[in-house]
Amino acid sequence: MSKISLEFNINPAGIADLSVMLNKAKKVSENWSLNGMVLHMLNKKLRKDPQIRCSDWEKYPLTDEQLQYAALDAYASWVLYHQILKLSGSS
Repeated sequence: MSKISLEFNINPAGIADLSVMLNKAKKVSENWSLNGMVLHMLNKKLRKDPQIRCSDWEKYPLTDEQLQYAALDAYASWVLYHQILKLSGSS
């Protein structure tokens, strides 16, 4: 978030760091990736095609593959958020 705040001169509110939340709920200290959290919490693996991940995200319009990649990340984050809340007893 600090990079986004500096780059775009914004101070977003209501941001949840899923890695921090999961560490707190599990009482561990891990450096989680999104894929690692999905695997650990949901027993699923995100498709992380390097060709799409490393493609030109500044080119407009984004390709269908880029849109699907971004949407899957957003959806996985939403599902994880709710699973972590359940795990921590906050839901």
